[in-house]
Amino acid sequence: MTPKNAVALCLADSFLAGPLDADVILARGLLAIGVDNAKQAPWLSRLVGKIILRYGRSLKITSRFALAHWIANNTSFGNAWGAAAKSVSIRHYFLVSPEIGPRPMALNRALSKHRLPKLATCGDLAHWLGVPIAQLDWFTGAIAKSRQPAKGPLVHYHYQWMMKRSGACRLLEIPKSQLREMQRRILRLILDRIPAHPSAHGFVRHRSCATHAVPHIGQRVVMRMDLKNFFPSIPASRVHALFATLGYPDPVARALTGLCTHQMPGAALRAIPLPENAQKLLWAERKQYQIPHLPQGALSSPALANLCAYRLDIRLTAAAHAAGASYTRYADDLVFSGAENFARAAQRFHVLVCRIALEEGFDVNTRKTRVMPQSVQQKVTGIVLNQRPNMPRMDFDRLKVTLNNCVRHGPQSQNMAQHTNFKAQLSGKIAYVQMLNAERAYKLRLLFDQISWATFSPNPAPRFSARPRQSHTPQNHPRCE
Repeated sequence: MTPKNAVALCLADSFLAGPLDADVILARGLLAIGVDNAKQAPWLSRLVGKIILRYGRSLKITSRFALAHWIANNTSFGNAWGAAAKSVSIRHYFLVSPEIGPRPMALNRALSKHRLPKLATCGDLAHWLGVPIAQLDWFTGAIAKSRQPAKGPLVHYHYQWMMKRSGACRLLEIPKSQLREMQRRILRLILDRIPAHPSAHGFVRHRSCATHAVPHIGQRVVMRMDLKNFFPSIPASRVHALFATLGYPDPVARALTGLCTHQMPGAALRAIPLPENAQKLLWAERKQYQIPHLPQGALSSPALANLCAYRLDIRLTAAAHAAGASYTRYADDLVFSGAENFARAAQRFHVLVCRIALEEGFDVNTRKTRVMPQSVQQKVTGIVLNQRPNMPRMDFDRLKVTLNNCVRHGPQSQNMAQHTNFKAQLSGKIAYVQMLNAERAYKLRLLFDQISWATFSPNPAPRFSARPRQSHTPQNHPRCE
């Protein structure tokens, strides 16, 4: 570190080491450079005034390194350094006592019923997570990022490709057990206590795909859009800004960010073979995985993604309201619906949504955009919306045929996938129908109650195989005769 940068860093520490009043900040700065009064260093008064104007109340949560970089590049400090470099030196050092910074007033009101854990230092964070302080860098990935390993004890993730229906691949980055438990604790005690935007329905308590679909039932036109590579497109810098907004000091915010984000080494990405017939990743997609990002597969990623997309939801809600439409988001699925006026402006509105998403750091997959009038099946997240929320007719008929065959031939005949708890699987599907349409679910529940489970065993092969699909029967299911 050059002497100029060292002096700038020490001045930054003196500015952050106490109250934010301009006179008090100036007094600490004068003490740091060993000057008795402000007349002997007029450049320092100008520097403090510019800092107050630039940062305001957010100075308390500003990183010491970011503030030192700003000071070193400021003209007031640069002119003083160039005119009398030998006279600008540090006489006293200030140690910044770590403390929880201020939060926005709206966030304080939202957290009035819940208290976030007070983590002023990395030692407090390590104790809260139940790990030794010496191992915190190991879990946050600070050591791994410096060495870029492809495998070994420094890598805390398993990798797996998952095929999409389009032929593209999605990379699942699954944390190992110890890191997974830390992410679970961060999720339950920090992230779950921060309210998501009302338009966000995915991975939010007391919300579901059904609540996501309700605002769009019976609308003249429904527009469905998709965000491309939703989780990898959220960088670690945005996650760090979120934790800093919660009031955590910079070292703690960096550690929490390291626990919840992942930087995949290029060697590891090349070592994982793609599935057969899979499309190769584009250069931009590979690059997203090689920078610190939200890993798809981590427990904390969905909640963090909702919070990082808060500004996107605000802007899209306002745009939809101005166009006379409703807006909801389920993870990366954006849905808009409205009456005749919205239907006429759908094309222009689509361009506006793409522009807003791009400005907020997201990219819309235009190939998946669908504009659905009432004359076609309006389906969102697997739910039909034309008149009331419903399961698609083919899926309902398939489930009904399965239950009928379980009654007639026994559940063993329909357990094609050898589920160990086939009863719970069928019951869960009926519960899903119950969430959408209680009348339909009642009929299925009557069939389910007639099934005899006394002789059911998941191990033997099914003794009743499905017939080939007929033109008037659901796909891959037998016809009842």
